[in-house]
Amino acid sequence: AQEQLWVVREVLPETILAPVKAFLESQGLPVLATLSDQQPPLVGALEAIWPGVPHQWCQAHYLRNLAQPLYERDQALKTALRQEVRRAIRRSLREVAAQTPGGAFSPQVVTGLILAESSEPVPAAATSEAVQGYARALTESLGRKGRAPFVRAGLALWEDLQAIRDSLARCLAWRGEPHLRYWHDIPAQRLPADAQPFAEVRVAKEWVDTLRRILDEAPLPSWEEPGLGSDEVARRFAYALGQIADQQGLGPWLESFRQHLFTVSESYWSGLFVGYAIVGLPRTTNDLEGLFGQIKRYLRRQTGLRQLRHWLQRQGAWLGYRSQGETVAALHRRLAQVPVEMYRAERARFAHRQECFRPRYHWRRDRDAVLAQLESCWASTGPDSS
Repeated sequence: AQEQLWVVREVLPETILAPVKAFLESQGLPVLATLSDQQPPLVGALEAIWPGVPHQWCQAHYLRNLAQPLYERDQALKTALRQEVRRAIRRSLREVAAQTPGGAFSPQVVTGLILAESSEPVPAAATSEAVQGYARALTESLGRKGRAPFVRAGLALWEDLQAIRDSLARCLAWRGEPHLRYWHDIPAQRLPADAQPFAEVRVAKEWVDTLRRILDEAPLPSWEEPGLGSDEVARRFAYALGQIADQQGLGPWLESFRQHLFTVSESYWSGLFVGYAIVGLPRTTNDLEGLFGQIKRYLRRQTGLRQLRHWLQRQGAWLGYRSQGETVAALHRRLAQVPVEMYRAERARFAHRQECFRPRYHWRRDRDAVLAQLESCWASTGPDSS
């Protein structure tokens, strides 16, 4: 027999849940536990149909509610910082972009549209590769976007600008250059004003990450391994909350966020650790539900279709479809209607589009290595090369 997860969501228990309960009882299948978020109608229905059955609160909903004020604070700080820095350096970035092949540094995600290639001529006296690289790094940093509750673009932008400022200082110690000097001075003047707010964001992030890590890393029980058990996981969680409570000298926002953290944790406490004691009970179903919903939203937005019945592969701005019932021969006949030259041109554009995202990938995953390479490039060029 394989483990199964039954998901029943309905606010009218007498019309949906009662027949489910009767069916399970007729088959001799006991309900060991239930799982839901804290929607009152759903909780009331589950308690009415299965009173006394252990109930697990969805940990994803708990963590989302826990981190929401932190995400909002981070977003507000990011917006203010980005607007000021972008307004100050926009003109200089455009000057360098006009002297860069392609005329742009950061491709934008589009919804299936064909991008027009730049037709502007590239000036003969193009800027150096290092200057172009720093312009691209600034563009990528200012283009960061957050996603609730755990992708905090504000703190990432703050750290990016600090790293760029320090890297540019090392370059300028070797040799001066107007653009590099300007891009160094703007963050150097702006960043100190946000030092304390972002320090508080970092502390709050460490609190949330600590609690999240305890929940994620504690093993769920299996028939072979009992795991830690709900009492042990709760003990570790309470110890972490106690360490947070002992911290002194906090500012008003951190004090408020800490109280929010305690309040939310208390409201979820009774059902936060049930899954660590019952074999087969998941901590949340949100991962798969969120992935499915995200794909559906993207496709509806891109295609205009209300219903999606086709197998899908998505890469960047292109969508590939394949009918489940289509034979290979039928697929060849359909593809044969496309001229070879047009197909090759579109494939080339697709490859170019993917290549444009490579700098973004490297910047967000290995920023220090990118900056070290730019510094090496700057140091290796002579004074006349800039």
